Order: sequence, then C-alpha cells, then structure tokens
Amino acid sequence: MVEDCCGWGDVMAACVYPFKKIRAYYDKRRDAILSANPRQWGCSIYGMDWISMFSPIEHIAWGEIRHLGIVFYPQYPIAEMFVDFAAPQQKVVIECDGAAYHNKDKDAER
Repeated sequence: MVEDCCGWGDVMAACVYPFKKIRAYYDKRRDAILSANPRQWGCSIYGMDWISMFSPIEHIAWGEIRHLGIVFYPQYPIAEMFVDFAAPQQKVVIECDGAAYHNKDKDAER
C-alpha cells in the first residue's frame, strides 16, 4: 500500500483541478473514443498534463497501465463525476484512491 507520506491528501483538498477543461477535452473526442478499436486510442492522451493531476497511487497505476499497453483514459467523466481511469467501450473503470482521499460526507451524498 502506498502511504500518504507527503500529506498528499491535504494538497488534493487544497487544489482545484481543471475538471471543466477535462470534460470539454473528452466531450470533443467522445465519438472517436467510443468508435475506436478497444485496443487502440480513440484520441491522443497527451493533450492534457495528467501527471500533475494524479495522486501518488494514480501515478503508479498510470505507469502500469501504460507499461502494459492497455487503453484506459485518465480522469474520465461519467455523469457528474470523474473516475480515475476508464475503458468506456468495455464499461470498465478503475478507482485507485484509498482512505486518505475519501470523504464520508461526499461519498454518502453520491
């Protein structure tokens, strides 16, 4: 298990990520993503600076996903939320964040 040795949970709580920009990025490319061969990218994943948005565990997972050559889109919007990684054609998501990133009140609200 990856420890929150750097107070990353506090950093995450204090930061505002460009989720509107991410949603717009994917909205423009959704048709290409959904019509692509599931083993090929429907759009470039290099249009955003994903690494700066990842928690430590997401960074590790992203490295493994890329190493294995699996097509998962990072910070993918689904309805009103964002999942850590998604393979939308297969309807598979990966949520990585552990207890340090959960908020019981927000989780209950969802």
